[in-house]
Amino acid sequence: MRHLSTFMLPALLAGSMLVGCASKAEREARDAEGSYELGELPGWERVKDAGGADYAWTKPSIGASIFADSNCGPRYEDSKLEDLVDKQLAGLREGEAILSESLTLADREALRTRHLGRLDGVPIELGTTVLKKHFCTYDVVLIAPRGKHFEAAWVDYVSAVDGFRTTL
Repeated sequence: MRHLSTFMLPALLAGSMLVGCASKAEREARDAEGSYELGELPGWERVKDAGGADYAWTKPSIGASIFADSNCGPRYEDSKLEDLVDKQLAGLREGEAILSESLTLADREALRTRHLGRLDGVPIELGTTVLKKHFCTYDVVLIAPRGKHFEAAWVDYVSAVDGFRTTL
């Protein structure tokens, strides 16, 4: 049996690319993609080919995946954080928001959410965090089966996201 993360990560990566950055120096903006770090994810395996994301990790023992992406350049939309989260949820069916909280990451306002839903008929929970800085949009997403597996992954996810910092 394939793990949830095995077949859902590509679908999420394809459907979750947020808009990013643009403005005064597009060359600098392009160079900014991937110029950030997250906190540690002990026990998670780094995915070498993260698809359209900058980084991805999986924890096969619980069927969870985390990916992080930055988008800089001509695709920038100066959207509200809530609208950026909505774009992350585009492929989620029967979605139900269970958490939405504002926080500060890297000296910028960020939005963290949790949603219940179904993806390809499978009940999942999705965690998202979005922020904008230096004309870039950054997003970090967690997907895992509902219940105790998600709760276990959520602790690691929150810790990693709380360690977010840009490296420019």
